[in-house]
Amino acid sequence: ISRVNFLTGQLKENKLLRDSWMELALYRKGAADYKGAEEIWVYVTKIWPLNYVAFANLGDLHVNYLKDYGKAEAYLLEAVSVEPTYIEGYRRLDNLYRFHYKVGSGADLSILERGLENNPNNPGILVPLAEYYKEKGNNAKALEYYRLALSEAEKAGDTGFADALKKEIENL
Repeated sequence: ISRVNFLTGQLKENKLLRDSWMELALYRKGAADYKGAEEIWVYVTKIWPLNYVAFANLGDLHVNYLKDYGKAEAYLLEAVSVEPTYIEGYRRLDNLYRFHYKVGSGADLSILERGLENNPNNPGILVPLAEYYKEKGNNAKALEYYRLALSEAEKAGDTGFADALKKEIENL
């Protein structure tokens, strides 16, 4: 509570302390004050429209707590629009489309392809693409993406990740 009071006091003196707003919203969310957290993050997006984290937080809030999947989609799409290299945003949209909203519409594949366009050869997108094709029974396409991810993992010297990808490839 003392940190919340401190942040509230700070913001009464200066409404332009973005990080304080963001932290206060996290406290609100943690206290299950989802509407309060939402109000703060919406405010942040109005004052700092290039803050993709606020959009991403709103997307998460609407997927996991408020269960408003249309709003979640809009906020997450805005997050990746503002920051096209935000890999987690594409992954969150993929999960939204696979499990909650527009299921079976192909939106999951479409958002992963958009993520790959904006982040070529990024394993954070390559692996979900491989998993998508594996689930669809297209092992050839899954193998293609797993191999690309493996190549990137090896280039980065990430042996643990590379070993896990080798196992996935062997199991196809």
